[in-house]
Amino acid sequence: MVQESTRIQITRIYFRFYALLIVFYAMYSCNLGSKKDVDIQNTRDFSTFNNDSAKNALLLEYYHGLADPRGKLIDTNWENGPVDFSDVFPLFVDNCTPCHSENGNGPFVLNSYEAILKRSAVIKDVLMERVMPPWMADDTYSELMNAPRINDSLRWVIVKWIDQGALPPKFSKDSRIQQFLPTKNLRGSRTYYTEEHTINSNDDSYQCFVVDLDLPIDTFVNSIRFHSSNPSTIHHIMVYMDTLGILNSLPGCWNCMKDEIVNKLIPIEPWSRGMVPTQLTKGFAFRYPKGSKLLLQTHYGDEGNKGQRERTSLQVFFSKRPEREIKWEILNNLEIFFPANTIKVETISFYTDSTISLIGCVPHLHFLAKKIEIFAITKELKKINILKINDWDYLWQGSYLLRKLTVIPGGSTIYMNAVYDNTANNPVQPNNPVQDVKYDTYSNQEMMVLSLMFTAYRKGDEQVEPTEILRK
Repeated sequence: MVQESTRIQITRIYFRFYALLIVFYAMYSCNLGSKKDVDIQNTRDFSTFNNDSAKNALLLEYYHGLADPRGKLIDTNWENGPVDFSDVFPLFVDNCTPCHSENGNGPFVLNSYEAILKRSAVIKDVLMERVMPPWMADDTYSELMNAPRINDSLRWVIVKWIDQGALPPKFSKDSRIQQFLPTKNLRGSRTYYTEEHTINSNDDSYQCFVVDLDLPIDTFVNSIRFHSSNPSTIHHIMVYMDTLGILNSLPGCWNCMKDEIVNKLIPIEPWSRGMVPTQLTKGFAFRYPKGSKLLLQTHYGDEGNKGQRERTSLQVFFSKRPEREIKWEILNNLEIFFPANTIKVETISFYTDSTISLIGCVPHLHFLAKKIEIFAITKELKKINILKINDWDYLWQGSYLLRKLTVIPGGSTIYMNAVYDNTANNPVQPNNPVQDVKYDTYSNQEMMVLSLMFTAYRKGDEQVEPTEILRK
């Protein structure tokens, strides 16, 4: 993360010059400078709606950001006296150890004074640049439940502690941060394991694993918590359900980069690095039919993982028969294409003829994606904000859960617009030299996927908070 930030700083001057030229060209060729197009981002009612205008507005926002990049460093205008470890360790407990613990998915633990001291220089850098905790969503656009927020004043407390010499705790009881319960001790759950796999490529690879849930009757599940023996090797996992016996004749593990088996299954759950586990409450759950099996389509990244071993465990939390069943809808734009040296916007849309209560969403895109906006337009032309990400990061994808159930009336259309930058000035451009990019599962190509998690609407849903962070 720190290296990526350095690359951004090195190219900043060229970025400004290049982006200014693009802004003038875009305003001239696309007529993007009209007040109507820009205001679409800030209003909830329209006399007319044209998604081309919304796409152009999002593109213009991106161009303006290139021309006038704002620094990401935190506000350091905070005063602090001497800072002791007892002042900072609760901040680590709340904001770091959900991932950076012995049972978390972080690449190292931050569970003690000694462990934190060892990483103090890196911790300071990622706090100053707001890289950690990883959170991409624009909190001014919509209210989200599972944001790992830490404000600048609290970041500054930790930074000051490090600058003052990272003093040890005054009392021995502060020397170790309390751990989360290990998997085997969590109640109401059962843990399943995939086969252990030796990664056979330094490039992107996809491996499919079959997990037999051994369910004698229809069963309800309110959460799946993923653990990996080697989480740094995994980019994301897509989980599918088989209720028809399709997986019965297949091995427990096979290479499925180009496999179409998943198209015959029911998508139920995504997971990626940075996702904080959640658990459905208030009578919500997923139905897992008798005899169901799961398929984990695991994407191992291209960071040179050949020869490393990995095994994933699924901690499945069962519930009583729920009042409400949750469903997933997976949208996929297979027609995306980005010529070399272009910046453009692509779209996914979903029409619902019945009223639904939206719980959250999971967008999935690769390195060319830079900015996304997800919203609904009702048949009365009212806009409902769902999610906006102004600085997309391929390495930190996750699920975004709404603070309250968001009611999407029947007759509405949900849109996801995304800006893609396929130029050499994209600091995370995966191709050198720049080349044409199309839809593909390889990370040097592109994808555009949106998963929607929802339930049928009931009166009063507007006040329901359906999820909570799964912590001790």
